Amino acid sequence: MLPFTAGAHAANMGSILLMDYAEPLDPSLAYVETYAASIWLEEPDEVAHTLEVFSHTSASALTGDASAEALRTHLATLGSTYDE
Repeated sequence: MLPFTAGAHAANMGSILLMDYAEPLDPSLAYVETYAASIWLEEPDEVAHTLEVFSHTSASALTGDASAEALRTHLATLGSTYDE
């Protein structure tokens, strides 16, 4: 979960999927979705750039425990009766 306090980030246009394979002959791939289109990236420099964007965004994300707590807090403000 990426909190609003993280501010603007390079991955704000959509989802990123990175795929690496054990076989050296199988190239790494990146799949990027935006509101207008989706694209597969195969060129090493494009995949590397997408990995960099993903890494920077991930570094700003909350931990699993912090994400769960943020969701519980938000649900409480909605008057939810959700019970663990």
